[in-house]
Amino acid sequence: MNKFSKKSQSPVYLSLSNEEWEEKLQVSRKLASPCILCGRRCCAMRFKMYTNTENIDNIEMCTNTENIDNIEMYANAENIDNIQTIDIEPNKNIDTKNIDKNTKNIDKTKNNGTTRNNGTTKQNNATTYTQNNTSSSAQNNTMTNMQNTENTAENITENITQPPISSMGSSKESPIGICKTRDKAIVASWGPHFGEEPPLVGKRGSGTIFFSGCNLKCIFCQNYDIAHFHLGQEVSDEKLCEIMLELQELGCHNVNLVSPTHVVPNILAAVRLAAKQGLRIPLVYNTGGYDSLETIRLLEGVVDIYMPDMKYGDPEPAKDFSKADNYPEINFAAVKEMHRQVGDLVIGEDNVAISGLLVRHLVLPGGLAGTKKIMEFIANNISKNTYVNIMAQYRPYYKAIGHPQLGRRIRASEYREALKIAADAGLTRIQAF
Repeated sequence: MNKFSKKSQSPVYLSLSNEEWEEKLQVSRKLASPCILCGRRCCAMRFKMYTNTENIDNIEMCTNTENIDNIEMYANAENIDNIQTIDIEPNKNIDTKNIDKNTKNIDKTKNNGTTRNNGTTKQNNATTYTQNNTSSSAQNNTMTNMQNTENTAENITENITQPPISSMGSSKESPIGICKTRDKAIVASWGPHFGEEPPLVGKRGSGTIFFSGCNLKCIFCQNYDIAHFHLGQEVSDEKLCEIMLELQELGCHNVNLVSPTHVVPNILAAVRLAAKQGLRIPLVYNTGGYDSLETIRLLEGVVDIYMPDMKYGDPEPAKDFSKADNYPEINFAAVKEMHRQVGDLVIGEDNVAISGLLVRHLVLPGGLAGTKKIMEFIANNISKNTYVNIMAQYRPYYKAIGHPQLGRRIRASEYREALKIAADAGLTRIQAF
């Protein structure tokens, strides 16, 4: 058996006790009110569990990131550098000399359906249906689409609102951060997805749940209607639980949580309920990579497969294109912690991922993604055996149309260079396209 492979195992969340679940749920709400779930640390008051300032343990952390270790349970990060890797034989490096045949028509390739509300690709189903009931979705085996017509471009603001103390007691009256999410998740669609990486798709698809809203503001976002304009419908944690169980009933190999950072409290509550009702497939945390360390530490023992973007190696493009100049710092720390928890990607006997880290990197025009810094960081600080998908499907959408730097597709030569950079860094598990 390949040393990246092993027999199937139960999802890690099934090992949590009731006390551990309760502790995680409580901490998740503390991280969300005032909100420090992502790298912005915007401090929006999103949950109504706090009625006065005496109960807020992390208020200082919103303005002083030096206090990052003050939250109980997750204060001890001494082991963050103890990278857990799998004892394996390295694969052959990708042969970049023979990829012309794959890249010469790169500008003409079709969208491959990879998910993320981050400018990669849209959902790959040709037709979506308005949600009426759960059974119709299962019968048609199609992606279910939920659109909230009240959310229009006119009422979407770009700026983070800082919370006044007087708003701490009511989720309805509380200000919201850049993700525009309060105490309930907004779901745009869900269903089996066949455009993901092969280790996630298998024969029956990856069970994607697309959450509306995003903690990044990428001007090239292809799913901007979801990420920026928040199309979708608020769902209760109980409904989110039902969705997860439905995906399992449809035969999906995993529950794939797309853009999950800002709704981690809801995800934890839903997974706990679903596990009690028979959920037995792995969780994929499909993130844009702008998660706070506190959030990732909280997810230890819950998430089986982490699939983060590594978008930028330098602060300036991150600021210009996603309004997140600290993205590289936040992203590198988060991905390192993800790997500490789950190690390299492990594939089951059915060629479907069981656990581990899978990194996505979208190549941008003109080398703006900082590919060299990212690949060298992975090789030197995480593992040379990290499964890295170097994606070629960038094309201008949303505000990138007509942009002087981002207003074109990438060239075949730019993609070849990105693959060469990864191979030169010593990475052994590179997925092209």
